[in-house]
Formats: sequence, C-alpha cells, structure tokens
Amino acid sequence: MFLITRSPGAFIALAAAVVYGVVAAEIWMWTVASTAAVAAVLALIAVCAVLICRSVVALMADDAAPVPSTAPAAVDARPAPARSARPRLRPVAH
Repeated sequence: MFLITRSPGAFIALAAAVVYGVVAAEIWMWTVASTAAVAAVLALIAVCAVLICRSVVALMADDAAPVPSTAPAAVDARPAPARSARPRLRPVAH
C-alpha cells in the first residue's frame, strides 16, 4: 500500500514538507553563495525528482490492466487497398 491510498492527508503533508524543504534549501543556497551548495541543492532536487517519478510509476503499474481489443479479427484479414505508383496532380486555377 502506498501512503496516498492509506492516508491522503499524510501524503499532502509529506508533499508540502518536501516542497518547502527544497525551497528552504534553495534559499540557503543563495545566501551561502557557494559552488558546493549549488551542487548539493542540485543533487537534492535530482534525488527528489527520481523518487517522485519512481513512486508515480510504481503507483500506476499496480493499477495497470491490459485493455482488451474491441476490433474484430476479420478486420485485420482484409488486404490493404492498392496504391498507385504516382499520385495524380490536378492543375490549380488561379
């Protein structure tokens, strides 16, 4: 079970904490004015993005079900219409 299915309120609280935590780290990064701080915050943002993407993909994979085909099998057996080698060009009246 995922946190969003067990407790939507806790999920919203966690999401807000992550967003405000990253924003606070960015504010800290601007006040320190250090290249190492920029690299650390960039790594933090990348890790958060990867974790969010993994959780969304895992959440979608649990509910994913194959969609049955609604087209009859006879439609696939029909031959494709013949195409001419050169298309006919018609003059355009101006």
